[in-house]
Amino acid sequence: MQRDEVVAALRQAKKDRQEISRLQARLAAFEKAWRGLTREEQAILYHTVVDHRKGNVEWLCGELGIEPATVYRRRNKALMKLGERL
Repeated sequence: MQRDEVVAALRQAKKDRQEISRLQARLAAFEKAWRGLTREEQAILYHTVVDHRKGNVEWLCGELGIEPATVYRRRNKALMKLGERL
């Protein structure tokens, strides 16, 4: 590696470390906000947003004993709550 390449690599490493620090802070903030949700809110968000697959809403309805409209209302409320904490 030539001198200029080493200098460029060092500068890039510094930028990469800064980006990693920024992402770690964002992740920590998200995890704290996520922990502030109830288990039900977490499950609803997980199954309707993160791992949204056909049949998840129906499955949630069966698990929670609620109607699909209620799942969506609770999802929206949980999204708002999560957003306020971020």
